[in-house]
Formats: sequence, structure tokens, C-alpha cells
Amino acid sequence: VDMGMFKYGSEKIHWMYKEIRSILSLFLTILVCERKNDFKADHIDISICVDHGKGHSCITTILVICSQLETGVWQEEQRTFSVANAKCKKDNSEIIKSTYGPQLNEELKALKALGCISIILPSDGSFETAYTVIGGADAIRREADHLCFLTVPVELWMSGDILWFATALGKEGFAGWWCCYCQMFRPDWQDEDPEATEPWTIERLTHHANQLENGMLDVNKTNEKKGGKEKPMFEAIDTDNYANPTVHFSSGRS
Repeated sequence: VDMGMFKYGSEKIHWMYKEIRSILSLFLTILVCERKNDFKADHIDISICVDHGKGHSCITTILVICSQLETGVWQEEQRTFSVANAKCKKDNSEIIKSTYGPQLNEELKALKALGCISIILPSDGSFETAYTVIGGADAIRREADHLCFLTVPVELWMSGDILWFATALGKEGFAGWWCCYCQMFRPDWQDEDPEATEPWTIERLTHHANQLENGMLDVNKTNEKKGGKEKPMFEAIDTDNYANPTVHFSSGRS
């Protein structure tokens, strides 16, 4: 567990962060040891949710284990884990980047790079001493003769409200005016038949932030700034894996 304190003005913000990979490895190992050959998984979704409430900025990780039945129907099993916490009156980009943000960013990059989770058994095939590694069948094992029982692909998601999405994507404070998914301005999406604009990606948002920083785009011109303030906070999850905040969409706020 990483812990620290960040001073934001006169506020002392104490924070902690638990490694997502360790949490998932421990939980999946327990599950496999209990279920043995009955453990099924064809795909795993890992969703990151950041929210502020009751004086705390919190990260929740949602693990969704998906398996396909012989009928072709998919079934899901979901578990939720508390990962990080920063005790603050209100969170923002600066606070997150100065507390648990860097650890979360590095973990997400590692999970994306490795791309899967593997269940490893000892050479005798005993489930009692099974364990989980983040990575494929060629991932480093405790012993060279240990066997790979199962490798499951992993996909990363981001969830939350549009205020959090705007902060994570480098557009803090502009959630109600510029779309998180495309380059549409608020008056445009209020039209009955709005004209489509170019979708944002992490790569495009990063390029746009660089242009604002080096002066190629004018930060004082609304149509050039497009709500951009800085580079996206997390590069491992692209915008098409930001789960739609349906409440805000249905109210016309995005």
C-alpha cells in the first residue's frame, strides 16, 4: 500500500493507493482454488471508477469475469474493490495528479501492455497451490515447470460522470460545454439534427494539448481551445472505452 500527504493550499490531503494487480491476483487465486476445474473465464473487463463524495476522492475497480456457455450465451460475474482514497474537500486534476493519479496511470499502462491474466498450477496440477500472474502463458512463474491452466484476455474501461471524464481527458471545467467524445460544442448538440464532428481519441487529445502548449493553437479562442487545458491523465484507456454517463446524456448535458 502506498500512502502520502499532499498539501493543497492550507489543506493537508492524506491519500493511499493499493495495487490493482495485487488485488486482482489475490482474488482470482482464491476463486480458482475454490472452484478448481469449474472456474470459467473467457474475457475479463476491468473498469476504473473515480468519484468524490463525503470528503473523499475514491477509486473503485470493478472486475467483470465473462464466460460463454455452450449455448453461446455470455454470463457475467462482477466484483467491486476499493483501490484508492484521498481525503479532500473537493478533488480536481492537480490533487489527483499529486496523490494516487501517477500510480493508477502506471498500473493501467502495465495492464494494457500485458493484455491478459493467467492462472498457473504447480507441476502436479494441484489447485490448492494455484496462483495468478498478470500476463500471458509466457509470463514469469514461481518455478519453471509450473503449468498454465488458463489465460484470459483483459480489457480496460473508465466509468464515472462527465465531470470526471472531462478531468481525466484534460478538459477540466468544460464538461457542460464541450463533448468528451467528439469536438462538438454545447449549442451544436442541442440541435435536433447536429452535424457530426471528428471524434476524440487519446492520441488526438494529446496532440491538441501539445498544440495549445506550444502556441500553435490560441488558448484564448474558444473554437481552437475546444475546452482543452492539458494532456489526458490516463493514456492506457481510449475514449471509446469510457462508459457513457447515461444520466447526463439523457439530460442534454453532453
